[in-house]
Amino acid sequence: MVFGLGVGEIAGILATLKGLNEMLATIKETGANASSFSALISKYSNLDEQIRNVDSKAVEKPLTLEQSMKLQVAKRQADSFHQALKDSLLMQSGGASQYREIMQRIEDSRAAHERKIALIKKRKKERQKMMKEAMTYGTIALICFIAIIGGIYVWVNYFR
Repeated sequence: MVFGLGVGEIAGILATLKGLNEMLATIKETGANASSFSALISKYSNLDEQIRNVDSKAVEKPLTLEQSMKLQVAKRQADSFHQALKDSLLMQSGGASQYREIMQRIEDSRAAHERKIALIKKRKKERQKMMKEAMTYGTIALICFIAIIGGIYVWVNYFR
């Protein structure tokens, strides 16, 4: 693990995407109805959650260049899969309403994730500010302590 993120996490996301694309191709070939998409949609939702989790971890501990590039590729592939899934669902009867409901849930989850990331960033910034202030006050206290000890030394050795 480098910086707290395993290369396996991003590789797992890419492998899951490959599997989802294969499942979608199979469903398209068999001409399945909208209810056949439920397992596929559930896996897509889990994949989206995994991507957001890696993003959350990347806020606290930076990704390496390789991990960042792989994550970007995974995000693009997930977007591409999302578009293919949307097209397939919209072609099914009743698929449009099902697609809207599913995407509303995913968007709600995404919005909650964005709020969580913003909160993490805000807390990190506040911690950094607090540490900077503590260091400043500590330095001032140390300088004052040294000045007092120096004053006492001068008083004892030269004025007594």
